[in-house]
Amino acid sequence: MAPLLHRQPWKGLFLLLWAIQLVFKIPFWAIKSLPRSRRPRPSWSISRCVRLYTLRSTMEFPVKLGLVLKRDLTVEVANSTLKNSKFVWIPGLREDFIQGELKEYADKAGVKPSRVPGYWQYKVGTLTESVEPPKDGEKVVYHAHGGALYLGSAHPKDATARIPRGILKHSKRVQRTFAVDYRLCASEPFVPEHPFPSAILDFIAGYRYLLDLGFTPENIIFAGDSAGGNLCLAAARYIIRTPQAGIPVPGGLLLFSPWGDLATTHTDEDSSVIKNMHSDMFIAKRPAGRKGFAGYAVRSYLGKAFEWKDAETNPYLSPSSKHVEGLEGMFKDFPKTYILAGEAERILDDSKILAERMSADNTEYEWIKLDIAEDEIHDFVAFPWCEPARTQALTRICAWIDVL
Repeated sequence: MAPLLHRQPWKGLFLLLWAIQLVFKIPFWAIKSLPRSRRPRPSWSISRCVRLYTLRSTMEFPVKLGLVLKRDLTVEVANSTLKNSKFVWIPGLREDFIQGELKEYADKAGVKPSRVPGYWQYKVGTLTESVEPPKDGEKVVYHAHGGALYLGSAHPKDATARIPRGILKHSKRVQRTFAVDYRLCASEPFVPEHPFPSAILDFIAGYRYLLDLGFTPENIIFAGDSAGGNLCLAAARYIIRTPQAGIPVPGGLLLFSPWGDLATTHTDEDSSVIKNMHSDMFIAKRPAGRKGFAGYAVRSYLGKAFEWKDAETNPYLSPSSKHVEGLEGMFKDFPKTYILAGEAERILDDSKILAERMSADNTEYEWIKLDIAEDEIHDFVAFPWCEPARTQALTRICAWIDVL
């Protein structure tokens, strides 16, 4: 039987009480934030403080209230409902492209390739009637959305779709972006489905779609925010470590607040998980292993075939983990990478450790760029109220893309 708060009238009653409380909490938060010393970051406006507190108060809603909306990935989205965007089907990854470790993981979890949706977004005024092959030298940003691997969508109306849209606005060379609606994982109290490595198979399938359309690998940039960044790293790792699969290496990686330590192994008092506990969008609690602020997501992604220890030691899952195996040479031969993170976010250390480990394996040239935006939260480029930092960061990123 579903938990009490997953059923009516209890779910509706909970939301009503939350809304009533919010009426009183908003002015309380505003008054509380009057002294700059009481704000999570002194540079923040009162409005930003209130927005953060409101957002944080909703972070447990999806699991607590059963609001994890499962998309029907078999239904085509009408292009007439989209603006400057286009829906396509991505064929399931061919079996011969699934080899080595990825095949072992897929077989262990009972995961099979599947057809999934994909979405093109176009620079304003450039939408074409059909999806055309690339022009000579055309670059494309290939995006994996965030959402802790169990939430979100590549649909252009999703909040994270603002990221590729921002790139289209500020880049001189990128005329269209592509995103995959990868399968989302779930576990009890929901029906368990789509564990690791389902999402990785779907992301690689989207890459194959772009290659088959005619894009050259050096002109395809993997981009991912939060959990999507994790998928980009895992897909790149597989491509580079499994040359027998015959999949070429992409031209670059663009990671926005990447989630690199699923098991949250860095928890000392100087860690960003602790220091930024009160300045980020996540629940302001100390992490408690599998019951921490990302516990449900990790349990769902691991499924029944993998254990919590795998989230601590496997580089396909947690390349930033304190206990990851095979540290030396972990990022050898990876493409050039740009990492954007917020100084105020809880998983800032994930980005710092990634940058450090990537640079250690590629010291001969300027290969890795770590960009930490002062006083910004996790995935801040997805939130319009994080201006002017959002536009400034997108401008820097697009300058990097345009010369890559």
